[in-house]
Amino acid sequence: MINAEKLQEALPLAQKVADIARAVKGDPSTEYADSLENLATVHRRLAKPAKAEPLYLQSIQIRSKAQGPKHNDVAAATQSLAEVCWELGAYAKAIQRYSEALDLFKQAGGEERPYVLLCMNNLAFIYRETGQYPLAEPLSIRATQIAEQLFGPDHEGTATALNNLATLYYDMADCGRAEPLLARALKTRTQRLGPDHPAVANTLNNLAGIYQKLGQYPKAEPLYLRSIDIRRKTLGENHPDVAINMANLAALYNDMGEYEKAESYSLRALDIQTKARGEDSSEVARCLNNLAAFYCDRGRLGEALPLIKQALAIRARALGPSHPAVVAVLENMAGSRVAAGRPREALELLQRARQITEKQTEMILGVTSEADKLAFLRLIEGDLDMRLSLACQYLPDDPDAVALAAESLVRSKGITLEALSRQQDAAALADDRELSDAYAQLRQVLQEMARLTLAGASPDENQIKTLETRKDELEALLSRRSAAFGQTHKTRLADLHAVGQAIPPGAVLVELCRPNLFAFKATGKQAKWLPARYLAFVISPGNTPPVRMMDLGDAATIDDAVGQFRQSVKVTQGAFRGLSLEPIKQESRTKARQELQRNSTRLHDLVFQPLRNHLAGARHVLISPEGSLAGIPFEALIDPKGSFLIEQYTFSYLTAGGELVRYTQPSPKADGVVVLANPDFDMAPDPSS
Repeated sequence: MINAEKLQEALPLAQKVADIARAVKGDPSTEYADSLENLATVHRRLAKPAKAEPLYLQSIQIRSKAQGPKHNDVAAATQSLAEVCWELGAYAKAIQRYSEALDLFKQAGGEERPYVLLCMNNLAFIYRETGQYPLAEPLSIRATQIAEQLFGPDHEGTATALNNLATLYYDMADCGRAEPLLARALKTRTQRLGPDHPAVANTLNNLAGIYQKLGQYPKAEPLYLRSIDIRRKTLGENHPDVAINMANLAALYNDMGEYEKAESYSLRALDIQTKARGEDSSEVARCLNNLAAFYCDRGRLGEALPLIKQALAIRARALGPSHPAVVAVLENMAGSRVAAGRPREALELLQRARQITEKQTEMILGVTSEADKLAFLRLIEGDLDMRLSLACQYLPDDPDAVALAAESLVRSKGITLEALSRQQDAAALADDRELSDAYAQLRQVLQEMARLTLAGASPDENQIKTLETRKDELEALLSRRSAAFGQTHKTRLADLHAVGQAIPPGAVLVELCRPNLFAFKATGKQAKWLPARYLAFVISPGNTPPVRMMDLGDAATIDDAVGQFRQSVKVTQGAFRGLSLEPIKQESRTKARQELQRNSTRLHDLVFQPLRNHLAGARHVLISPEGSLAGIPFEALIDPKGSFLIEQYTFSYLTAGGELVRYTQPSPKADGVVVLANPDFDMAPDPSS
């Protein structure tokens, strides 16, 4: 009867069976445990997980006494309890129960069994949903390998593992790896389960999300609609999974500009989730946030702000105030405040969001692969662009806004540099057993911090502090014993204060960036992002360095000027180094020189002249360039009077401004000296070579 989905009729019968089993077999019997789990299953299918939780707890207690605490049936009941905890939004408890079940399954018979595969998939799924990608990916990959070993490439079990791995890659902004996995899973599920199975609906929904993210809306819409239709038929009109699909379809319609449909589906999804899961569930928070984003797009800010506040309160309670899911709500609220003409309030929200992002960054850089680090860095680029956009467009004269933008830029470049250096650090430490062990311990500490922080609810603060202390001890040891580790670590940690102290007297640091500017007041089909611009932050030496921000202008214009300058250099080099097969006349040489000077002066006027008044008399310019500006020698630029900048300034180039803190440490003593002198800058290539 349960399989026929006649749930309301099944409920009293399941309760009666449990009562009979208890009366006949007694409390500690496996028959009574079976009946309790069947009753719990009915409650779950009726979308009432709160009533299922105590039944599973009771079953686990009974089975532990009757069958032993490490029996396979105890593991299965523990996994079911984990699923209920997840449905209730108790993320930390769910991860704990999934981990217990996985350990029990492995002890009972090793990894390569269907029970282990299911538990591994589920644990990876909840790690993904709570933003713990470093913990989710290896589990998902291992689950896919086990599935193919157990079932072969075309089995539903393999399709489930592929679907889960693809969803993880989607969340990591890697649609290229996600799409082929989903296409394969959809083909297998349709063939094996039939076109109307709920699992097919799940894969259709996920594949639609890929197409939506890629902007292929005509491909996404029919997949969402088909997924909703399947779930309505199999699960019922008011099931939470139907609401999830509706919320996704609403977001698609919003992107497509079909606003009446978007609002209708958003409201319906919110109503279903509120009734099914309660007002404090994470899915309700997601619906509130999506509906608020829709109202912001339509300029209905008065309706949006209360929803965002409600979503923020729910996520902070459910996940903890430092969870990355809170960042999305904070940024959504910040955007609404700017659109409402209150940019100073938005600044405070973005400051809170940055603190959370930095915590997550430290943990992710410690435990992920290089590819995943880069995927994560792409994800946080939008956060940086939003802070830069706020300062540039609305608060250019606000010292707090400019400082936040500058420090975010310095930290972002430092994070990127460290992300690319961590694998080299590990290789460099491999020959020293003590340091290699310390590095492995640091990764374990960061992994545990990630688990506690991202799992949700309220983590044990004493445990967090203990881990932070251990992390600091290990990083201090590695920094003392490994110059490479210490330097890259200091670069990431460098803030404006540390950078200001590291700038030598008589010098300034110029941080250049090329952000896309966020259109805070865009509504409807208006573009959410404005064309990129170049910004410059001039940072002076000192403990509390003053920061000046300059908007250098449209990025396309500057990139074009860089291209013309570089082409002029190439032509002039050909004229003066004899690279042409034909003799170069003096007139051509003069023309090439004049063209180079014009293009050099134009580029100077665009990117350096605006900085001159803010250099505070400094003659040593430390530059951290970005975009096409990273490919030009500033020394070669010519001012309107015909003078090269090298005649007026000394330039030093940095990948990130935070690199300056490296040079505050004494360099290792050199063993010898190598001198390179008297280069021939005009030497032509040897024709015989």
